[in-house]
Amino acid sequence: MAVNFKKAKFQGRYANWNSKTQISYLQRRIIVYSIQYYKLDSSCITDKEFDSICEQLVDLMWETDIEELEKTQYWYCMFDFDGNTGYDLWDRLHAGDKEYLENMAQRILDLWYSDNNVQKYKNMRKRRNS
Repeated sequence: MAVNFKKAKFQGRYANWNSKTQISYLQRRIIVYSIQYYKLDSSCITDKEFDSICEQLVDLMWETDIEELEKTQYWYCMFDFDGNTGYDLWDRLHAGDKEYLENMAQRILDLWYSDNNVQKYKNMRKRRNS
């Protein structure tokens, strides 16, 4: 389920996503999904979807000059990302990014569960909070 940046809209209009913006966006998605999976013990996407996004990011990284890659938002923690796992990304994040991205990951899960399986979500939250 690779992201089609040619059809991606911003504020109702098709946006011009340069390679730096595309890579930063995919980095953030991969980190958020990794936080959901490894830290929050949940996920709103399948392994196949995650692998597809990882493959798209790795391909873009290979096509992009190192100088441009170094300007992406999460280069500092994804400089050697090869698409195999997001397990170690949490430990590499700066404290402020950890808080921001964990909140984002939880909010996405909240929305996903509320739309897809309310009772399962309520039970999960109840167990987590007890």
